[in-house]
Amino acid sequence: MNELLGTDKRMSEKGSQKENNEEANTSAPGWVRNIVILQAVIAVLTLLVGKPHTMLHQMNWPFPSPEQVAQFNFIGIAGNTVPSIWSVLLETTAWSFLGVMARTEYKLARMLQHRKPVSIATAMGQIFGDAAAGISIAVALVALLWSSELKVIDIKLTLKDAGIGSIIAVSFVLGFFNDRTQKFLGLIQGKLFGNTDSKGDS
Repeated sequence: MNELLGTDKRMSEKGSQKENNEEANTSAPGWVRNIVILQAVIAVLTLLVGKPHTMLHQMNWPFPSPEQVAQFNFIGIAGNTVPSIWSVLLETTAWSFLGVMARTEYKLARMLQHRKPVSIATAMGQIFGDAAAGISIAVALVALLWSSELKVIDIKLTLKDAGIGSIIAVSFVLGFFNDRTQKFLGLIQGKLFGNTDSKGDS
């Protein structure tokens, strides 16, 4: 009798496990479709930003020639002339945006790997929020380091006389790691101004 009860219990557990697996398999296409849609949106946004940027550099879009890539430089620069701050910030905006989009693609791939459900509406809000924060922080930091020198923990940081390759690399990294950059800026704020948090209004 006990053996029969044990057999029935195991069969019941297997049946419930099978039902759960069937439910998971049924719900999988929904969240997978959401991630694919979000990845397609990111690709479109990247192309929309990349096309005018490429055209401003008078390069073929979407595949510039090797000669055009070799001559790639700040917009409006001639010879060894120092570029204007606006040319630098234009490159910063474009490449930090690309960094944010690359980071978002990475996050979506991780969600797909770990079968983590995602809402399109929530994810889109997060994407635009990350883009706004990443670009703003990158532009502010590059402008500061381009026009002056910042000393943090006995380390001098500056982008004076930096070439376009350095500006592209710094901008992309700031966009990709925008969450860590925000924490870094918080540390700098704490060292410069102390604790500025208000204790509440009476």
